[in-house]
Amino acid sequence: MTQLNDQPAQLTRASRLNENAEIDLVDLLRALWRERLLIAGFAIGALVLAALYIWQANEVYRSDAGYAEPSLRQIQKMVPFPLKEFELRPQMLFDEFYAQLQSNRTRQQFFREFVWQGAQAEDSKEFFAALARFARSQSVAAERGVNGKLLSVTVSQQGSDPVHVAMLVDKYVELANDAAIRQVEQNFLAVRDSSIAQVQHQIEGLKYEADQAREQRIAKLRSAFDTAKALGLQESRASQAAGAGVVRGADSATMINLVEPPLYTYGTKELAAQVEALERVKGNYFDVEKLPTLESELAQLQKVTFNGRATFSYTERDAPIPVFEPIKPRKLLILALAGVAGLIFGVFVAMIMLAFRHRNEQVR
Repeated sequence: MTQLNDQPAQLTRASRLNENAEIDLVDLLRALWRERLLIAGFAIGALVLAALYIWQANEVYRSDAGYAEPSLRQIQKMVPFPLKEFELRPQMLFDEFYAQLQSNRTRQQFFREFVWQGAQAEDSKEFFAALARFARSQSVAAERGVNGKLLSVTVSQQGSDPVHVAMLVDKYVELANDAAIRQVEQNFLAVRDSSIAQVQHQIEGLKYEADQAREQRIAKLRSAFDTAKALGLQESRASQAAGAGVVRGADSATMINLVEPPLYTYGTKELAAQVEALERVKGNYFDVEKLPTLESELAQLQKVTFNGRATFSYTERDAPIPVFEPIKPRKLLILALAGVAGLIFGVFVAMIMLAFRHRNEQVR
């Protein structure tokens, strides 16, 4: 019974609190309305400050350009005679182009040639501070596929002059393209020179083996010549000295050579002729079977060239053009934020003033 009697009292107390809250909120709104000039003054002051900032701030423009990998026809012109060990592909060239766009060396070279106008030395603090500011104003973004393949590259540049900004993007891409082609050319020529050196080494090895075999043959023939001369053998008796035999089976017989005739049995005339013939053909390697194939391969490798002139390591998707709409400062957004901030600050100051007034009235 006591709980039932307390419930109406609690409901009455809650309704009174709600009524008091509504009355306090209405009073607060009325009090803030009386301070509307103060609040409006803060809002107008914030708008004035924002307008001054916009008036004094430098306008910043941005130019964007997009690039994709080159076509197969473009890179085929670079290497008329391809290498087996170096397959030049569009993706390889485009990856190198992207690497050069991000390279600090490329960026510093470009800044030195096209941007830096200071009188200080290039190793001074001012030069590197300006280089850091330029790096922050430039961005290179990449779009990749699911497998990580590089699909496209976007180069962006910011500055105070829209025409100059577009020109910087174009020049920077041109410099990165030249650097990428030079790097790929160096890699290509390094592989070519390595292949040439390898084939030359094989050719020299075959020639050395042939020379050694010829010298050994000549030495054996001279030794046999001395023996034949000591025995007084001038004419060849090799056919008589050659041994032969017959191996008979049940149904057939097979003739086989049993021994090779000694060299001295050829006689001094034949041996001297062979020595003279071998010494006369020194430097000729017509009897080396693999040599013509290797020499043909070497001649083809020596004709391999890399044509990097007037070629591109990319396909232009979006050209860098001047955009005359500044990206900074964003005037309408700054004014809107300043107006809202001024109103909020004005309301906050008015509430503080109302709180002090209410406290002073209670003290009295």
